[in-house]
Amino acid sequence: MGSRVLAGVSFLLVNSYLARRLGPTDFGTVAVVTSVAMFGAFVTSAGINRLLLRNVAGGLATGSIEQTGAEMAIARRMLLASVPIGGAVTFLMSAFFLRHASDVVSASIAGAFVAVGAGLMLLLADLLRGLGEIPLANLGAGRNGGAIGCALFALLLAVTGRDMLSSTWALSLNVAALMLSVLVSYFVYRRIRPAGFTQVMSVDGGVRRLFVVSSVTLMGTQLAFYVASQIDLWVASGNLSEDEVGIYSAALRLMGIVSMPLLAAQVVVSSRIAGFRAQGRMDELEALVRRTATFTTLGSFFILLPCVLVPSRVLTLVFGQQYASGGFVLAVLGLAQLVNVVTGLCGVTLTMCSKENLLLRVSILFMILSFVFDLLGARLFGITGIAVASAVTTAGQYIMLWWIARVVLGVWTHPGRIRLQR
Repeated sequence: MGSRVLAGVSFLLVNSYLARRLGPTDFGTVAVVTSVAMFGAFVTSAGINRLLLRNVAGGLATGSIEQTGAEMAIARRMLLASVPIGGAVTFLMSAFFLRHASDVVSASIAGAFVAVGAGLMLLLADLLRGLGEIPLANLGAGRNGGAIGCALFALLLAVTGRDMLSSTWALSLNVAALMLSVLVSYFVYRRIRPAGFTQVMSVDGGVRRLFVVSSVTLMGTQLAFYVASQIDLWVASGNLSEDEVGIYSAALRLMGIVSMPLLAAQVVVSSRIAGFRAQGRMDELEALVRRTATFTTLGSFFILLPCVLVPSRVLTLVFGQQYASGGFVLAVLGLAQLVNVVTGLCGVTLTMCSKENLLLRVSILFMILSFVFDLLGARLFGITGIAVASAVTTAGQYIMLWWIARVVLGVWTHPGRIRLQR
């Protein structure tokens, strides 16, 4: 939790500083590029991060980790293709969404490097978590390199002259912070990795295909889930004014703080969920996720309350008076995030219990619904229409996943406490 608090505070301070120094137009550019870059980060990691987390944690729980060395070899070969693809996808998407901006090429190039750095951090953080290096894994988990990446980014901004700051320069500093984070995490990984990770083993073709299919499926789930959460910003960039995009981006940035306790719980307990599932201890799994949901809901409620009751004041306090007009947007998005928190770790539970195919279908469904409703909302009602459409589809997605976890796995994920049968 401390790691996520540090990441959230650093992320908030960085965005508050950028919003005030750059203004809504350039801040909107940075927000769109970094949003697209996280899409590229999931392509870069290619789902390998979640698969290795699940397999390594499950292998350690059952004492059968021999196959992991072979899987690591497959993962390295996959990364040789996924890293350049992730960078290229980010460059092209950034250039498309920023086609009316003044400095498209340099911002898109910087975004490509942000995607690569963030993708490698996703992989290393989950790998370290699977190996039991929880503190550092938590520091490196999350958007933009987690607490490590955000803190380094804030430090680099602090030592940079204000007159030099521009959207492209801010993105370049973000790249530097991410690359430093990758180097630190990789050094720790090399120090603690088991000897079996470096052994060259013959890999059965069926094992290779299963690994590739599972990782690609997990990548698809992550991409669909992420796009469903960010497509409103991308639709806004093509249908609203540049200033409105910046205001909407500010509200979305605050939503990352609201969901911070849930994200903290996710990165802490995901390996334990995989372990309980591997051992068939489903009662203990449900007890874990429901207790976790109780704590995260209480924490998020106190963060969310001012965002709903006095949203314009919150935006003014954090980002400046130029963003106060986004109060309604912040309040509506905040209510949707409350649904996310109350439904608990339903998505993570499905993933760690090998139900990624089901999660992928739901994610794709709501990605499509989000695009349709966000586009209609933007065309008919502008920035408020996008906010309402995004809130409705976001809440609907998490409610469906919460119900599916009960039907398929037999566990509830909402707040509460259950008594284990003896």
